Amino acid sequence: MLKTKGTLQVKRIKQSRNGPFCVADLTTDFGEFKVKDPLLDQFAEGEYKGTFWISEIYLSQYVSFGRGVTELRARLNDVQVDTERGLPAGASKEPSELDPVDEPPRLRVRSKPETPEAAPQPARRLTTRRGASKKNEADAESAADRELFGDEIHDNVVRRIPLKLDPTIDDRVRFRAQAERLGKLGFNFDAKRQTWDPSGEPA
Repeated sequence: MLKTKGTLQVKRIKQSRNGPFCVADLTTDFGEFKVKDPLLDQFAEGEYKGTFWISEIYLSQYVSFGRGVTELRARLNDVQVDTERGLPAGASKEPSELDPVDEPPRLRVRSKPETPEAAPQPARRLTTRRGASKKNEADAESAADRELFGDEIHDNVVRRIPLKLDPTIDDRVRFRAQAERLGKLGFNFDAKRQTWDPSGEPA
């Protein structure tokens, strides 16, 4: 594990079949690296200075939009943000980035041909028959949220207490959907504490 001070510049990519995602450039004293870890999908676009724990540095190659891309990446195990600031207006133009979800797996041995799996869907927006009561609508929405978050996190959402998401879950698309749903429910992400706080009313 490598511990270093640095600056993480996070950019949000909105054009993706799997929903918006984030990528970042990490600048340290010993080099610059691309970061495409799931934990970034919680962050707002901006610049974050702090301490970073790097578990792996590796070379990544893939094809995106008809061109070959080779980049040196850092995999982050943890982040401690000291200061943050938004990017100046016009400073960030949305780059052409391949969604990490769509990248081929690294060093994965396949025993048989695989067909692409359908991307898990974000939280379902359930509808009810005309004339159904508001209570039934609320119950249906709560059931969809429980399915998305799981029992423990859903209970914290209902009680409106600070909570943390787990960026190490297997399903990155689901993780994005969780972060997006928390925003709609009036939670804001505190980058310094890596915590979602119930600081507003649901949208």
